[in-house]
Amino acid sequence: MREKTSSLPTQGLLVKQMMDRNIDFLRPTDPIRKAVDYYNSSRNNILPVVDKDNRLVGGFPRKRLLRALVDGVSLDIPCKMYMVQNPITINENLEYDEVSLVFRVEKSRVDSVIVLDDKGIVCGTIGMGEYLKASLNVILTSSATLEAMFCVNHEGIIIVDDRDCIIRINPMAERMFGLKAANVQGQVLSKVLPEIIGLASSVGKIGQKQNEIPPVDNSTGRRTVKSLPVLVTAVPIIDKSRQIGLSYAFLDVSEVERIANELAIVKNMQLTINGIINASSDGVIVSGMDGTV
Repeated sequence: MREKTSSLPTQGLLVKQMMDRNIDFLRPTDPIRKAVDYYNSSRNNILPVVDKDNRLVGGFPRKRLLRALVDGVSLDIPCKMYMVQNPITINENLEYDEVSLVFRVEKSRVDSVIVLDDKGIVCGTIGMGEYLKASLNVILTSSATLEAMFCVNHEGIIIVDDRDCIIRINPMAERMFGLKAANVQGQVLSKVLPEIIGLASSVGKIGQKQNEIPPVDNSTGRRTVKSLPVLVTAVPIIDKSRQIGLSYAFLDVSEVERIANELAIVKNMQLTINGIINASSDGVIVSGMDGTV
């Protein structure tokens, strides 16, 4: 059984959510003239040919209708003379990624695919139009999801292209460094934030040749940027084995360092007190407010 690899937002997007349910059926004995009438009133690329129980016995695509017209046959002959005996079908419960695989494998031969339910009954068709529409919805949903994650991230994020020019900057980075996205977009990051120069040197050279695979290791370092202590991580952006940019993530560690300093002060005070008590020639007993030693 093939391992499921679907991930959000495509996970759970099924054929039955994409397919065209508004379809017409042909019987094997129906005349070709009936197919002409159906195609005149619809955009479908294939008409399922079914028996009396709506079980699939064949398909009558537009190409077969055109072939019949070119052959000059009578429109009153039964459509079974030109129908496809074994049309490609898919189950309505297949997920988006599985459907995309079907279309990739069969794209040179398939205009539309007939959809069957679990009982083998025809319930719709899905063509490139429905497929592309679903793909567009997936892209839009993915874009909206990534945009939301980009904006609400508690880390400051700055994305640069292969020339080190700023492409995007999220609201957290704007607040951290007192920047405005509209003012810095297109500027060279090393000039906007010179404190991070040299950080990405271990990530790989931006703009390497097409056939060179740059290292994809992240580079992390502690820097003080605009008087703010931050932990900076540089992650390469790879496209077709070529590094086309970098994504910088800035984590504000000022609060962590403040707490660490306070803990160090408390620890030093405790050591001092212990030293005083141990060096004292007097007997010392320390108790709580309730008298507990």
